[in-house]
Amino acid sequence: VLVEAVLHPDGQEHALQVTIRDITDRAAVEQLLCTLTETQLSMVSQMLPQHIVCALSGLQTNAAAAAAGLPQPEHDIGALARLHQDVTLLFMDICGF
Repeated sequence: VLVEAVLHPDGQEHALQVTIRDITDRAAVEQLLCTLTETQLSMVSQMLPQHIVCALSGLQTNAAAAAAGLPQPEHDIGALARLHQDVTLLFMDICGF
């Protein structure tokens, strides 16, 4: 809804012009995108460690990363790697992911 004050062309009468736009289609598309995003995040959360998911999804803020002793995600994504004895994990980009 958009409300604007307008002046009649004769210059003497003031009025309000009310414009109403139907955003039903837009709301439906936004809901679908939200559902798809949640589905993809859920799938990724099942495959990757939580700190990786947070860094990749942008949910982890710089302050939160610093407080947790984690690297700043947008500055050095390679620093997210962890070392564990006798364990090797390979994370790779999955085509179209």
